[in-house]
Amino acid sequence: MNEEAKKNLLDKIFSEEVRTPPDSCLDEISGGRMAGMTNIKPQWRIDTMNKLFGLYGTGWYYEEIASGEQKIGDVILIFVQIALYYKTESGEWSKPIISKAIAPLVSQESKGLYIDEECWKKAATDALGKAMSFLGIGATVYLGKNASGNKNKKEDTPVKKDAEYYQRKSIITDPVELKKLLEEMKASTIIRDILKASLIKTYENKIALLEKK
Repeated sequence: MNEEAKKNLLDKIFSEEVRTPPDSCLDEISGGRMAGMTNIKPQWRIDTMNKLFGLYGTGWYYEEIASGEQKIGDVILIFVQIALYYKTESGEWSKPIISKAIAPLVSQESKGLYIDEECWKKAATDALGKAMSFLGIGATVYLGKNASGNKNKKEDTPVKKDAEYYQRKSIITDPVELKKLLEEMKASTIIRDILKASLIKTYENKIALLEKK
């Protein structure tokens, strides 16, 4: 991509239309640990990508590159990993933007086990939204403001180390650092138990493999 094409793309990405969803496309999360945070409607993200790069399939697309599930007691977690591609101003396809999301397929609730038949769709949508955020889609929401310029309720609270944070850190190859993160994660009160159990197992297995070397 030449310099002029790069500038044109950056101008589009940093435009208000791309970075700021209208209030009608925002939903406040009312329950659970994410209460008070803001959710961006997936269709707005898709429409914005279509305007930015062209219609899906010709200007941008994504593909599932990995998926799987893990059973922890009666709970079953699934994950979906996707690669997002977009066409640049010079007509070239970008390098892949990789993103992964987790969702419960079977979870334990007060009335018994619950099977979520929409879990694969939810995980794919979540992963796609995370990948789009690398292109600035809805950036002002992640920065703590909505379209009216008002602060989201939790902007002034410290950034919390959630499940996604520890997933990113799991690529570390220093067993000492991984052990510190593992103890920190075990003490966390903001990660759902089913996700925490999966992450703890991942860390413990990786630490054991690294210490054998």
